[in-house]
Amino acid sequence: MSPAHVKDAPRIERFGPALPPSTFTGFDVAVLAVLAIALISYRTLKTRAATGQMVTHTITIAAKLAEVLSTVKDAETGQRGFLLTGAESYFSPYTLAKKTLPEKLAELRGLIADSAVQQQRLERLERLERLERLERLERLERLERLERLERLEGAVTEKLAELQETVDLQLRGEGRQAIAVVKEDRGMAAMRTIRATVEEMALEERSLLTSRYGEFQASANLSLAVTLSGSALLFALLGIAANTAAYGGAVFDRSLKGHIVFSDHSLATDSLFAEVQLLSCRNVLIYFNRGLRERALGLFEESLCHKGFLGLGARESPRFSSHEASFTPVVPEDRLYQKR
Repeated sequence: MSPAHVKDAPRIERFGPALPPSTFTGFDVAVLAVLAIALISYRTLKTRAATGQMVTHTITIAAKLAEVLSTVKDAETGQRGFLLTGAESYFSPYTLAKKTLPEKLAELRGLIADSAVQQQRLERLERLERLERLERLERLERLERLERLERLEGAVTEKLAELQETVDLQLRGEGRQAIAVVKEDRGMAAMRTIRATVEEMALEERSLLTSRYGEFQASANLSLAVTLSGSALLFALLGIAANTAAYGGAVFDRSLKGHIVFSDHSLATDSLFAEVQLLSCRNVLIYFNRGLRERALGLFEESLCHKGFLGLGARESPRFSSHEASFTPVVPEDRLYQKR
């Protein structure tokens, strides 16, 4: 056959018949399933990552609140030691606290503002129907948190002012006046406000942490469920597509055809065939009586090599014969058996 003839030859002669449409449909559905699983997994993982960031952010805010309260306590401890002893060694904790408190409060304000941005990002990822209501609640929550922060900042400013006033009096040698300022309880009231506000904000952060950790676990579980169910669905679709890949449309390769020998055999009189890998004898045994069927199946068993294949007709089977144990059904619906 010339190259030009090969080029112009019909596809069925060169490559065999095309797969049936049902096979392509199965593979198309499998491809769509892969795309859908990938999209859902991507969205789930992004939501999980955003929720994880929110959990970390909440923990950071709680730690910063504890740090602010601890610094105020250090300042108050330094003031008391300085007022009682007059030793400047007690003055350094107060000086350090006075320097670092504004920075810590600024960091806390930045974290709370960033928390609102993070929440908005998470909600944009989720795109729930109740998004508008959630945004209103989030704005209200942010305002409440900022109000608490402003209350904390005001109390810290008041406390630092009281501390500074007493320290200045002590430095001028007016220790009695400094003690009198302490007895006015302005500093105690400010400290009480600081403790209460920090505790209130910390309680809110703990509540948010519990909620966000639950969301994180839910996202993780959803991600796992999507992966497992998606993989199972994909394997099922591929199995269905492969199963419909047309047993009836199978063709022999030309190189295989060259090794096939067609010869006449008599199942009634011949004693043995040559050793072969495949025997196809369809719709013949149904015309034999029981004895002749036993003989034919015995010939098949002896002629097939180990793990060789036997194809029978739709109403034919080695069952209920003495050779039943020698064959294993491979494709029962197509009456294809394999020698044990």
